[in-house]
Amino acid sequence: MMNSYTLVTGGCGFVGRHLVNRLLNDNHHVVIVDNLYSGIHPDLWLDNSLKSNVTFHNLDARDFFASSKSFEQKFDNVFHLSAVVGGRIKIDKDPISVAQDLSIDSEFFNWTVKSKPEQI
Repeated sequence: MMNSYTLVTGGCGFVGRHLVNRLLNDNHHVVIVDNLYSGIHPDLWLDNSLKSNVTFHNLDARDFFASSKSFEQKFDNVFHLSAVVGGRIKIDKDPISVAQDLSIDSEFFNWTVKSKPEQI
């Protein structure tokens, strides 16, 4: 979809960065939400010619979904990549991180019910 508004949570991680670049090259306006816990700030990887089509929120996705900022724009597409990273070790050894990860998803799904993006 050309000239669409697209939300990418976790957009500064490895997968997110590649997705954001692809979306920008396809003429999307991209809103990135990432707390940069394991991601890289867009200023370090985003081509200057594409920055005008990006809005970056350095926030935990849960805080974004709870804020009025998340409702300022109707999103055509949403890619939810925010997660607590760590793989199997996190799952087995850190139940609090697992709960945090599930709360990110819970807030996301509650937000989608209210904001009704075109595609998820």
